Amino acid sequence: MPSNGTIIAGGIVVIGVIFGGAMWYAQQAKYYDTVTDITDVTIGGQTFPVTGYSGTDGTRSSYVAVSRWPTPPPPSPPETRPPAPFP
Repeated sequence: MPSNGTIIAGGIVVIGVIFGGAMWYAQQAKYYDTVTDITDVTIGGQTFPVTGYSGTDGTRSSYVAVSRWPTPPPPSPPETRPPAPFP
């Protein structure tokens, strides 16, 4: 009969495997499409043939929408800002 420590350790491992699978699904399988139809790539004006390529395309990812949000302009340099009012 297993001791209490073995049951607890086994439970921790099982929970880790379950959450690891859920994390993989949430990060990879849910939002990414498998891409295999790449036949050549162009780098620096030179075209190279590609065979056996298997990759992912993340066009459905929620992170893509976040990265396309406009960002505010950077603040102006300190020398062009108006002086701070001092009492």
